[in-house]
Amino acid sequence: MTAPTPVETPAAAHRVMADHLPGPLRAAVQEEPVPLAAADGRLTGRLPGAAAGGRPLVLAGPARDLAERGLRLTATVAGAVQPPLLVPAYAEADALRPLPLGADWPPGAPFELAAAWLDGDGTAHPLPAAEAADLLRVRHLAGTTARLLYVLGAPKAEIRRTARQIAASRTLAGARSGALDGLGAELGAPRFAERLTVRPDGAAVEPAREDDEEYRARLAVLRPWAVPSPQGLAGLLNGAAGEGGALARFAVAAPFGVEDSANGLAMAFRVVAPGGEADRLAVLDRVRAVHLVQPGPDGDAVHADRPQSADRRARDAQLRAALRTGWTFADRAAVRPALARGLAAALVRLAACRRALGLAAPGTVLRVQDPAGGSRYELGVGADLTPLTAAELTALAARVRNPGPNPAPAVDPETRALIAELRPPADPADDPDGRWLLTPCGLATVHRLAGDRLFVSHLPLHGMAVDLDADLLRARYAARQDEGTHAVLGDGLAAALRAWAPDGAGTVVLADRAAAVQRLRTEAQQLGAGDPAVAAFRAAGLPAVANPLPAVEQLAVLPAELYTVITLPGQLGTDLLAGRAEAVGKLRRLVGLLRDQWLVSALPVVLAPAGGARGLALVLGAVPLPQVGTNLNRRRAVGFRWQTVPLRGSLTLSATTGPGTAVRTADGGAGVVVALGYARRRRTDPYEFSVDLPGGTLDHRQYEALMNLLDRVHPAGIAVDTSPIRRGRVVLGAGPDPTPLSPEQSRLYRDYRPGRGRLADRVFKPITAGLQVGVRATVRVDTYLKPRQGEKP
Repeated sequence: MTAPTPVETPAAAHRVMADHLPGPLRAAVQEEPVPLAAADGRLTGRLPGAAAGGRPLVLAGPARDLAERGLRLTATVAGAVQPPLLVPAYAEADALRPLPLGADWPPGAPFELAAAWLDGDGTAHPLPAAEAADLLRVRHLAGTTARLLYVLGAPKAEIRRTARQIAASRTLAGARSGALDGLGAELGAPRFAERLTVRPDGAAVEPAREDDEEYRARLAVLRPWAVPSPQGLAGLLNGAAGEGGALARFAVAAPFGVEDSANGLAMAFRVVAPGGEADRLAVLDRVRAVHLVQPGPDGDAVHADRPQSADRRARDAQLRAALRTGWTFADRAAVRPALARGLAAALVRLAACRRALGLAAPGTVLRVQDPAGGSRYELGVGADLTPLTAAELTALAARVRNPGPNPAPAVDPETRALIAELRPPADPADDPDGRWLLTPCGLATVHRLAGDRLFVSHLPLHGMAVDLDADLLRARYAARQDEGTHAVLGDGLAAALRAWAPDGAGTVVLADRAAAVQRLRTEAQQLGAGDPAVAAFRAAGLPAVANPLPAVEQLAVLPAELYTVITLPGQLGTDLLAGRAEAVGKLRRLVGLLRDQWLVSALPVVLAPAGGARGLALVLGAVPLPQVGTNLNRRRAVGFRWQTVPLRGSLTLSATTGPGTAVRTADGGAGVVVALGYARRRRTDPYEFSVDLPGGTLDHRQYEALMNLLDRVHPAGIAVDTSPIRRGRVVLGAGPDPTPLSPEQSRLYRDYRPGRGRLADRVFKPITAGLQVGVRATVRVDTYLKPRQGEKP
């Protein structure tokens, strides 16, 4: 006996039974397709003709498996619209059902078929004719035996459909109503019974049962397996290519950015010998004789007398020869030049890259080890170079992008590899110092000095320096081309003013601090309660100090490099003092730019010079300013730490933190004092990463989902900085502009898993009178992501 042929669509049970019938009975089961045609937006077919054994049975259904939506099919025969055929969700392919055609339809007559998707709530979505023709299948059965087999097999198709529905209800995408509540119970996240609405002027909670789609989107945040790392979080937020991230159900389209590059520390070294200057010079002479590379002819005898291995001696000889070939030593470096091996190796690599990229002339070294040069030069770890000109940098960048023929064989493999990794900026003005070339060669410090000099080092010295006066040490972290201003303040202000253009055209930075403070003393004007400037300052996010003179007097106790004074353009200042909205918007933008550059504090001062028009000055600080504190950023932007490396005897410090300390010895000690400097430059702290949404905004529901997701996936012991989101990405109410969130608004969102704490302990004090929060709609406050007490958003 021949085994029956397997049926491709097991939902058509009558075919399976027909295949098992003996020959004569099998021939009595006749089944043929009814072709469908889509034309002019209509789906049409022709009914079967009359057949022996009674009127044929016409069946219709899907040609592929259905998911969460069902189908509604409506036939029109001879102008009469027939009752619809409802195909429930999760029906299998070829699970056909009798198509209602009326009690007395004419055999062979044409008919028209209309199809629509059916949502779970009964909402219909009409299907285009072409799409319906591809989705639907219509067949007819002829003969009593065929009808009998269909009746016997129909329950099997329904059983299979129900099994598919049950299986789908165990998944997040397919669960509905009670099944979805069951999934939520597994996660400890019940369905919300209230709706939280947060507006710029307050918040409210109203009874409203969370529907399935909102609940499903919320559970999707809690269900996926996630890697608690910045890379894993970025993948979770943004998804793979062509796929949505974890917040795709909340219609968050813009990609998130995850930043975890921490601010590095700068260092400075100062040789100290409290016993006398002769001891300090003896230490430096010893360092020069034993450790530094001396490329000049007067260094031959020094290197020959060193007790070195043959390999080290040969490598030093190569370094010296390469330095003489690639660099010209001039100015203070012309006599007995000496420098650390790491710095020498970096300069050799830089010279090789210059030659390979077509710059044949050697570079110029202006200063190397200098006992009288202070902390940057006395140990030979730093050097001054003549910087590359804009034309030279442009030519080198063009050669990197278009190398032309292969380099000459004389170019060594290391130089070839370095050139292959160089990434010059599109606009040379974005990197006027040529960091894209110098840093890959091993120069960790590229710091522009005044007088057209470039200070470089293989160590992260940056703008750090330590001044020594008797036994008092004072650390500085200088800005680019400005030794009298801290890097956070100088570099940050310069970047903010560039971004503020052209609104800030005419802004003047008062470089002389003493003269600036004296001008503030004589011209500062007190503000009355009704002065338009008070409202303007507050609208721009600045404090309005009625009498700024006490704060101005206290500036004298601050180190001059930690604050600066700027005056705004005359017309802009006049408009601001008159309270004009456009001018307030410009000032608010400047305040945002200063905050983005991590300046800590700003104090507006109204100037009223004798016989002149009123103007506006801003006192800006890299540390909290008197009377106004930290009104831009609560986080510390600058910091110093000290430690000693004794070379002889013992050394003690009066303080290990702060910009200054005193070094003392009781036994004629000498050694090196190391200062570590910290400058925040728009990066995260150690053990922290930051999340932002560049170019996008979030409504409050999306913000709530993001905060719950971050609370779930951030690694233990790692902080998440959400200040970029809270400061300028959340739209409250009708919008469309983002609203900087206050500390209270930042924490007004519901915990997706509210059962982990008592409600009374988890609700922040309402910002709207009468705010009531239900048991399930808690307002989350206990989170690692919340701003600390007193933080400005």
